[in-house]
Amino acid sequence: MKTTVKRITDRFPHLRDSAARQQMLVRNAVGSAQVEGIRPDEARLREAVVKTTDRPAPHS
Repeated sequence: MKTTVKRITDRFPHLRDSAARQQMLVRNAVGSAQVEGIRPDEARLREAVVKTTDRPAPHS
């Protein structure tokens, strides 16, 4: 069976909401920084994530 975007979002409904995805990315970045011993700036990370995830996907 061919995988479609609809089927993926049906299986993982949290991926539909870009705000939830952005929060997850920020949490992951903060956690990774803390593991590396870096003091993360959550505001800058959140701003960077929003800028990069709001872009339209490039066409292949």
